[in-house]
Amino acid sequence: MDVVVVGSLAYDSIQTPAAKGERLLGGSATYAGLASTASGSSCGVVGVVGEDFRKEDREVLTNGGLDLAGLVTAEGRTFHWQGEYSGAMGEASTLNTELNVFEAFDPEVPPSWVAPKVLFCANLHPALQSKVLNQCSPTRLCMLDSMNLWI
Repeated sequence: MDVVVVGSLAYDSIQTPAAKGERLLGGSATYAGLASTASGSSCGVVGVVGEDFRKEDREVLTNGGLDLAGLVTAEGRTFHWQGEYSGAMGEASTLNTELNVFEAFDPEVPPSWVAPKVLFCANLHPALQSKVLNQCSPTRLCMLDSMNLWI
């Protein structure tokens, strides 16, 4: 596996000065994974979604080339983030965060993925990032991301 991404797959409700969207496919693992495959890399995603995760959204991920062997569907609802972008659109204000099934997420990297070229621990609590780092030995690059919720 070229890239392993561990993080959030979510539904985002976003408001901008021009438009509003409800429960759009979002999450840092979603977009990092799709960006990886768009550049020609193989990519596996480790994450959790709820029973409300739509079939068509799963198809977006698989049609985008993501390997979802590390994706768990748990009882409950998918992580939901609500935010607002204003001005030059460079900054988002969080209006609401519902962790839902992501609150109990306990990442387990599939055994065949523990030595990727690149490991990206996307939007995760730092303790979970540490757990992932203990499971993996990336050969080229390891990246970590965070957000105001965890800091």
